[in-house]
Amino acid sequence: MRKNLLIAILSAILVLSSILTIFAYSTIKDNSRLVYSNIIDRKIENQVKNVLEKNKINKKDIDIFIKSVRSYNKLQIKILQNNVNISKSGYSSINTKQVPYNLDKLQSNWMEKFPNYMDVNCRITAFRLFKDFINSKEKFTGDSIDLSIDLDTIMNNRDAKFNSKDVEKFINFFSAIPTQDTDDINKNAEQIKKEWKKRKISFKDNKNMSIISGFLRYPETKNVFIGHTGICIKTDKDILFIEKYGSTSPYQVTKFKSKKDVKNYMFNRLKMSEGNVELLDPIIMENDKLMQ
Repeated sequence: MRKNLLIAILSAILVLSSILTIFAYSTIKDNSRLVYSNIIDRKIENQVKNVLEKNKINKKDIDIFIKSVRSYNKLQIKILQNNVNISKSGYSSINTKQVPYNLDKLQSNWMEKFPNYMDVNCRITAFRLFKDFINSKEKFTGDSIDLSIDLDTIMNNRDAKFNSKDVEKFINFFSAIPTQDTDDINKNAEQIKKEWKKRKISFKDNKNMSIISGFLRYPETKNVFIGHTGICIKTDKDILFIEKYGSTSPYQVTKFKSKKDVKNYMFNRLKMSEGNVELLDPIIMENDKLMQ
């Protein structure tokens, strides 16, 4: 029964993915390429680990993150290597705006091995790395139905465990936000900030690291919800964006030249269409500020 329910949920996610990112796999027109790694080799793993340590992320959370990456790659490596041109060491590059992962095969392989619980998703991964830089002094009492999959994963997947206070913070931060003017991004951003302030959510200063949140807008409810998220870290040479591409999808670290490039990547990741009709643009926030 539970296995069938999880399969139905994952199928719904794939259907949603089919209407997302309408420009995702189009070719990049200029000479730039998407430079990324799925953290397969120990060299990149150690580089990512060192960057996280330099930015004062809790060692226990880094260890859980690295363990999750290794477990995922051990399970899915053959599918990844057969599907996309990934490098066995170092970074790969591709001339599309997103990496064209074979989501069907990745999902099927996961459900075959782990039929009783979901893989961690982007929100759980980003929260793992950034939770200590989010202040949350209020317990959320509204509707958290949009987080039902996340909370089931946190309960049943050992790589998604948090203590009770962190679960409360997770719910308070990620629960959908009501808005009024769903066709105006600037007004939506102000409403997000206002709602977070009402929930007593704030962000600790970290000059090099921030959480990037891509809000999807639901015209029928006038709610906005973080449909994708990741961690942005400024290094001496690059801007790194660390993400779990999706539930049952790979971990990915991508190199960018600027935060504007990160914003464009996230925008493209979440741009939606239904048939030939483009839907409302996503809202991309860096911490509590609208990315321009």
